Amino acid sequence: MPKSTVLSFPSVTIGSVSTDRLALLKAFDSGDPVVVDVSATETIDLAGFQLLVALVKEGIKRGVPVTLTGQIPVSLQEKIKKVGLSDTDCTRGEDLYEQVSLDL
Repeated sequence: MPKSTVLSFPSVTIGSVSTDRLALLKAFDSGDPVVVDVSATETIDLAGFQLLVALVKEGIKRGVPVTLTGQIPVSLQEKIKKVGLSDTDCTRGEDLYEQVSLDL
């Protein structure tokens, strides 16, 4: 089983997205699958959602598997609908990944 780089971010907002982006890009350097546990994310804004979409795109571009995993906090589930990432309920990271990757 290949090694994975597992990351989690309690807050993904305009104030942290630049630092978070660097951590995500560094995770790709090993070529190992990248796993983002969204269950620890308490705060996310539009910039954070854009970063998640960019993460999925980057994984496809580099040929590195990306997984969003974990239970999405209830407070973020409505935001996912409001920003237009999904018309359906996304309760797990896997649901969100599926919705994001549909448009790529």
